[in-house]
Amino acid sequence: MSNYLVCGPNTNTIHFLIEAFEIFKVIFLSIATIFSLVYLRKRIRRIFNKLFNPFFTPTLTIMQKEILNWLNNIDSKTTGSFKNDIAFNFGIFESEDGYMLYLAGSTEYDDDDDDWACLDMPENPSLYFEIPTNHQNTTWEDILELVCEALSTLEKSHHFNNTFLEKAEAITTGFDSGDLIAIRTPVK
Repeated sequence: MSNYLVCGPNTNTIHFLIEAFEIFKVIFLSIATIFSLVYLRKRIRRIFNKLFNPFFTPTLTIMQKEILNWLNNIDSKTTGSFKNDIAFNFGIFESEDGYMLYLAGSTEYDDDDDDWACLDMPENPSLYFEIPTNHQNTTWEDILELVCEALSTLEKSHHFNNTFLEKAEAITTGFDSGDLIAIRTPVK
């Protein structure tokens, strides 16, 4: 009888490798599914918003449309400077030309202290929005109510989610000399 040396893996090693490969495959597919679902959820939400928002959201006023156009026309260089900002304030002030809004971002936010919004006025002219002339001959209280209503409607109807404000934790508005009014607050 001759003795032959059998070389190669035994059946236990083969089964172990097959099981390890199956476990790796399940883990990999699970991770891929999670990432796909996140991506898919975003895509479905965008498609749903485009198709069905006209049926479920209120018709935007002229001012609300103009605010959205203003936000969408803020150039990418400017929005790039907001990349670390978590909170945005739509400041209201009265200029020589009438009531205006400006947009300022901040890397910090405090529910209990409005000083987070004490920021320098923006230098970029694209960060200013002139309130339409048909609203200029009203009181400052009416302007504040108009701006709050416009921004609240844009927030509730998810229109901000189609702008660079999508990831903002907090959005506020108010006159520079007054209290801030929360439009969006951080989820706690």
